[in-house]
Parts: sequence; C-alpha cells; structure tokens
Amino acid sequence: MSLLNSVWRGEPRAWKLFWLWGVLYPCLLTIPMFIFGALTKFPLITDIFMVLYVPFWCVAMWRGAFNLNWTIFGYVCRLWVIFSVLYLPFMVIALVKGESMFDFNEDKLAALSVKAAVSVCENKLIRYWHDQGVQIPSDEQKQKEMLYRHGADYIAQCVKAYHPNLQLTPQNRDKLLKIRYQR
Repeated sequence: MSLLNSVWRGEPRAWKLFWLWGVLYPCLLTIPMFIFGALTKFPLITDIFMVLYVPFWCVAMWRGAFNLNWTIFGYVCRLWVIFSVLYLPFMVIALVKGESMFDFNEDKLAALSVKAAVSVCENKLIRYWHDQGVQIPSDEQKQKEMLYRHGADYIAQCVKAYHPNLQLTPQNRDKLLKIRYQR
C-alpha cells in the first residue's frame, strides 16, 4: 500500500510514472481483464478499470511531472495529463451508455474485415486496369464512380473470395457497394 501512496504523491521519477504506471502497468492489467470480458461477455470490466485508474494516474503524473532533469519533459507530461483528463468524460459517458471501448464482437470485426476486403479488391482492380493501360481518373470521386460502374461485379466476387461464408445476394451486394461509393 505504501507503494501506491508513494505513486499517488508523485514521488517516483517522472519516467517511471509515465512509462511504467501510465503505459506498461495498465496494459499488463487490462490484458487479463480484456480476456475475462471477452469470455464472460462483460467487456465493460476493462472500461470500469480504466475510468478508475486514469484519474489515479493523472494525479500521480501531475504531481511528479518535474521529478527529473529535463524540465521540458515535465511540461510534456502535464500536457499528456490534460489530454487524459479531457478524454475521461468521454470514457465515463460511454460507460454509462453501456458502450465499451474494448468490445470487439464478431459483427464489428466482420464489418471491418469486409470493408478491408473491399479496399484490397479495389486496389487490385485499379492495378489491373493500370497494367492494361486503362485511363484511371486522378480525382477520387471519379475513381469511385468508375469502380462502381465498371468494377462492381469483380469487387463483389473478390470480397466473396476473402469471405466465403458471406451471403452475397444481389440486394446486399448493391447495398455494400452503394454504401462504399456513397450513392
């Protein structure tokens, strides 16, 4: 307990407060909590820990920011504390709403994965067109228009290759591409 009191008073060197207490220890502590949250379907455990830990760390870092030889690093530490304090209300609001920063459920991961596959397939198609000598517009919006008009079938098949279990009906294929190309 005296170690926590010492940290609370900002007595350790600033680099220890910053790197050990601000980076390493929270990471080491949140990994088992993240795993526990994933296994028990209670991902908010990690968020609760962070909402309680961040103020502790901010007070300790603020008090010990100048326990070092470089004054500029003390100001950088205090600036980091200010950013952390400004971010804290967003963490609390998300927690109150029941939203976790660490909730990576299958639907979210699948959506991210499909978006990544669409981007990979677009790049493949653009490289293929470039190799074939097709004039590709430099304007991003015109590129999207060209991809939507002439590459929709290829992109859909390419995404299907990356996600064989994806049910790609004509309706949700068009929905996927319309969302991507903002139509």
